[in-house]
Amino acid sequence: MSEPIWGQGNPLLDAHRDGDINSAKCLIRAHPKLASRRINRQGQTAMHYICDVADATTVKALVGEVPPEFLCSLRDNETRNLVHMAAEKGKEEVVRVLVNACPKLIQGLTSLAETPLLVALKNGQIGCFFALMELLQQPQYIDWMELLNRRDWDGNTLLLIAVSRKQAQMVGALLSYKQRNGDRVVDVNSTNNLGSTALDLHIQHMPDANDREISDILHEAKAKRGHELRRCHEGQSVQKMIEKFFLENSDIMKKSLLLVVFIFIATDASSSLSGLSSIYPIEHPAEILTINVKDMIRCPSLLPAVFYAIMADTVTFLSSMVMILVITWSLSTKCSLCYRAVPLLLTVAVLVRCVLVTKTIMPKFWMTIGPHKIPSFLAVWLFDLPLLFLSLAIWLMGKYVLILPKLP
Repeated sequence: MSEPIWGQGNPLLDAHRDGDINSAKCLIRAHPKLASRRINRQGQTAMHYICDVADATTVKALVGEVPPEFLCSLRDNETRNLVHMAAEKGKEEVVRVLVNACPKLIQGLTSLAETPLLVALKNGQIGCFFALMELLQQPQYIDWMELLNRRDWDGNTLLLIAVSRKQAQMVGALLSYKQRNGDRVVDVNSTNNLGSTALDLHIQHMPDANDREISDILHEAKAKRGHELRRCHEGQSVQKMIEKFFLENSDIMKKSLLLVVFIFIATDASSSLSGLSSIYPIEHPAEILTINVKDMIRCPSLLPAVFYAIMADTVTFLSSMVMILVITWSLSTKCSLCYRAVPLLLTVAVLVRCVLVTKTIMPKFWMTIGPHKIPSFLAVWLFDLPLLFLSLAIWLMGKYVLILPKLP
């Protein structure tokens, strides 16, 4: 630090220059603002100057006279605190004194987003770096792992700086720290603002005697190139997008799948119904048969076989069309009523076609229920009703069984 240009007339600095520590202690205790006075154009305070030129004993005596919060508030124009200053100058014992007096100083950031660890590493102060690492592992620093991966203004972490400056000892030390689960504390594949990883920077700075040692350390830690990470991240991003799409639209996907299944069943039933005339030729008997419903129940063979085929096809078709209408209606909840009415009109049109085809191929006979006579065309729909209700009951039962396990 340059000699203070505005320090004249500061009793604290005068007492320090005279070596009168007791007077300095009394002054800083009674007038803490003397320590916060600016002494040069860089905005450094009197306490910055003392930490730069004094020994650890003097610094310890003075910082013990002021609250920790006061020490944390002392910053220069680049927002560097007292520990930044001591770490830059390699004053290991002063660093220990300051951090013990105010632990929050170790988390301070400069205007370039540099922690004291980054400042020590950039200035090659190995002793201060390891002193800070030792202090960081004390119980009060619950976020010390986050500090080891903190980035500066350029996005460089401690590992990236150590690799770019070929500081093999620092690289090995950083990658040796592990969590309780065995994972490394420092992210070996972190990237800076240019997208370069530690391995990229290592390859860019060729060659040196330390290169081999750093190369072995990085490969043991499974370091990757930046383009490998980007390719991996792109693949993961696409996979996450697909998973997110299916997760967010799972209900729609299920309904769409059911819709396709019921459309296939309805189409098959309609085709089967239309083709019955080729299997069972239409007959025009001279006399229309009359059958009592009790006789039909006792002896089903009294009815033509085509009647049962028509009944099976129509109940299948009607059940499928009802489900198609319900699913389509639920899928179009966000649409206007005009658009939602389209599936309803189409369903009605298809049902009318089904009725006309059924009437064409239905054999003519009468079914009597008490005093009432019902034509065969209406009889088939009368028999379809119980089957439709049975299908609905089975569907509701299945839905209830699927929901029941999810209930608390």
